[in-house]
Amino acid sequence: MKNLDRLASFTRAANARRRAIEKGETLAPAGPVEQRRQEREQQHQQPSPALPPSRHGELSLRATMFSPDGKVMLHAHDWAGRLDPATLGTSAPVALLRQGARELIDGIAH
Repeated sequence: MKNLDRLASFTRAANARRRAIEKGETLAPAGPVEQRRQEREQQHQQPSPALPPSRHGELSLRATMFSPDGKVMLHAHDWAGRLDPATLGTSAPVALLRQGARELIDGIAH
């Protein structure tokens, strides 16, 4: 029951933040995990000299997984290229698993 309450609370907060962003409101970070997520999003929005800013007409998928305390973050990014969308949808999770996502999941108290 405790985990369901935490999930419900997180979902309510995320929905409130989404609605505020849609209205154009500026919000302060909700906590250390949210602050770290926003920092990572800003980094991804800045062009990197090593990667092209976009590939016209190709699907892209980014996936991020983090520990509850925000200290461990795993990232995956893949382009569809010759892959179909379903294959692209499985490539990022597989990349996260290779980086240790299973250990992060198993470490969460259920």
